[in-house]
Amino acid sequence: AFRYIADQHDDRAVVEVGLGGRLDTTNVLTPLVSVITSLSLDHTELLGDTLAQIAFEKGGIIKPGVPVVSAPQAEEAMAVLQSIAAEGESRLTVVGREWQYQGHSRQLLITRSPAGAFIPAHTSFDLALAGDHQLENAAVALAVLDSVKQQFPEITVDSAREGLAVVKWDGRLQIVFKGADQPTFLVDSAHNKDAAAKLASALSKDFTYNNLWFIFGAPQDKEISQMMALLFPMAQG
Repeated sequence: AFRYIADQHDDRAVVEVGLGGRLDTTNVLTPLVSVITSLSLDHTELLGDTLAQIAFEKGGIIKPGVPVVSAPQAEEAMAVLQSIAAEGESRLTVVGREWQYQGHSRQLLITRSPAGAFIPAHTSFDLALAGDHQLENAAVALAVLDSVKQQFPEITVDSAREGLAVVKWDGRLQIVFKGADQPTFLVDSAHNKDAAAKLASALSKDFTYNNLWFIFGAPQDKEISQMMALLFPMAQG
């Protein structure tokens, strides 16, 4: 993938870690900014069965002297990330602390941003992605853009606003079929208890329907019973 990006002569790339972070193959690069989204228990057989252990693995992408942006985390996870960032003298920006927001129904309002940020407080954004969890993700994305703006001066409030309004994320609350007098078919790749809770919340807040049916599949190592307990009570009996 890195060779393909280089051959295309791209001057920027968003690289997602495959599994964990510390030992993932993508961790050979030195980024402009490291980004850690909301942590939850997943791949516990490889990453550990506590949020602190998982944060240690995820925090392995933090490079000395390279800024890092984190979503809000549980206290035990945040303590680990703060320790790693401090050890490497990496400036840590936390959404919910330096950046604050509010919103609902695909409407985001930044209520606080750091001094000198390219997005002033009380700036609003329309979001293309459904689910209240996307408010947090969007705020993280804006904080990341702010951290690299010096390298990319073409980043503006308008360009950020356009991006959030048109972005697509296949497989996440994606409507793949909708027709008159036909069932709407929606797919989502929620793969643990935390993601299932976010899916259930989005289905109740962002979509309307008469009867809801689930086609559910998951590997045996997932939190199947917990996920079903969150989702199946919403379904048509």
